[in-house]
Amino acid sequence: MGRLFKPVLGRASGKVGDIVFRYTNGKVFITSHKGTNKISTSTNCINNRLRFSTVVGFAKTVNKLPDLKHIWAKSRTKGGTGYSQIITRNINSISQNNITTSNIITPSGFFLTVKDVVLTNSTVSLSFILGSSRVQHSGMEFKSNFVISFSEPVDETNTARALVLAAESNVVPSETEYVDTSAKYDSANSSIINLYKKAIVFFAITRIDAENKSEMFSSSDATKISF
Repeated sequence: MGRLFKPVLGRASGKVGDIVFRYTNGKVFITSHKGTNKISTSTNCINNRLRFSTVVGFAKTVNKLPDLKHIWAKSRTKGGTGYSQIITRNINSISQNNITTSNIITPSGFFLTVKDVVLTNSTVSLSFILGSSRVQHSGMEFKSNFVISFSEPVDETNTARALVLAAESNVVPSETEYVDTSAKYDSANSSIINLYKKAIVFFAITRIDAENKSEMFSSSDATKISF
């Protein structure tokens, strides 16, 4: 940055060519104009921006469930946040701007198996059984956490994707049997399945003590559904 003393043509201000004049406190300062940042319109850059937008929407949704937000915050790397960790762990699983069954709503936890996933106009339900950790975690009270990604709108002019949350407390895994669990969407999302052709149901169970000092959680399971 330079400063102009006693300008020949009077007080200078504004942009002239690549030179910018700024008048501050009675003094004229000169800077070079950096030009404008041009946004690339290449297919690769457009796809990268769409992929990032998709994973950000997914991360924001996951972060709205209190247990999941707490768990990701505890798993963050140094200098990062739980929210950024969700993005980092999920962005490479986004395919052609779509959320996939490879995406996750929890970091790696204990294993569970899910079956019989059902979506109705107002609820999501499924059955699950613990894996090798069943002796350690059975009989304890957990919370069921659902994130549902709806895609392929019935109205083809609508390109929007919908992400819905649901959670229910007081699910107790069994050591030997599948356990049923279900939860309702919020009222604003009732009958949402009528608007879409496909969905992915993400599910995980969590347990956090009253003082937020320890937590147990499963890895997340993802099931694809067509209507």
